[in-house]
Amino acid sequence: MMIWTEFSQRFSASRRLSPETVRGYFADLELFLAYWASREPLVGPHDVQKRHLADWFLSMKRAPGVSEATASGRLRSVLVLLRWAVRQQILLIDPSQGIKVQKPSRPIPRILTPAEVSQLLQAPLQKNRFFTKLRDRAILELLYATGMRGGELLALNVQDLDLADASLQILTGKGKNRRLPLTEPAVRA
Repeated sequence: MMIWTEFSQRFSASRRLSPETVRGYFADLELFLAYWASREPLVGPHDVQKRHLADWFLSMKRAPGVSEATASGRLRSVLVLLRWAVRQQILLIDPSQGIKVQKPSRPIPRILTPAEVSQLLQAPLQKNRFFTKLRDRAILELLYATGMRGGELLALNVQDLDLADASLQILTGKGKNRRLPLTEPAVRA
């Protein structure tokens, strides 16, 4: 019978997930195990039963300061781990069978008008510091032109930018490179 430390090592080694994703899954698993630690310690994945998952989820939903979206996300993380264990034949019986967790619906964000976009892109030019305003304008133009994520922007290096080709190479969260075309205003900025 496998204990949680061995389980986490096998899961981490077998999946091509970003380290942040793996940490998130195991942070939620830790919350699950902490909840049961004083009640009925779960030594390994083979100890988990459907009632453990249901009781934990209901307790989170009742807890002050925990939204339904947070409770659902945490339960989904634990379900991912358990379902992986079933596929790997670590578990012969799926304790999560029949448990479905709906992703909470999020309202579609309002789209900015062209005037609002222009105002946003001009905002850095109001700053007093010359290089700061140029940097901030370039950042906003890059985000607007490419639709890249904030984490992808933070990971950029100067050598990722090809002004002659009007393109940018970014490293995605899964460790893959992709090339994005740039608009003329982004190149100028």
